[in-house]
Amino acid sequence: MTIRQEAENNKRAYRSSERPNPAIPKYRSGKDWSQMPDYAKLPDYSLLGIAEVSILTGMSTSVIERRIKSNKFAAPNYHGKDRVWSLGYVRQWCEQFAQSLNEGA
Repeated sequence: MTIRQEAENNKRAYRSSERPNPAIPKYRSGKDWSQMPDYAKLPDYSLLGIAEVSILTGMSTSVIERRIKSNKFAAPNYHGKDRVWSLGYVRQWCEQFAQSLNEGA
């Protein structure tokens, strides 16, 4: 009986844990804007992970994965085990996507 109660107490303590800074909104990728660099100042050859690509494009990671499989988004390069994209490619893709939306409207 005591073991079950301890397990329930641990679950409640975990669920009630608060974020370190509740003023910063949490995005799907888990990144917060206060720790992210100013992408306008970075050169095109900067490497981005999937979480940063997700934030910059506005797509979830699963949508990015589907677009990669259907050749609608560039396949990643590998830096060791990490999948990365160049910032220049992401900027170019965002501009082309915006133009295609404007042409369709």
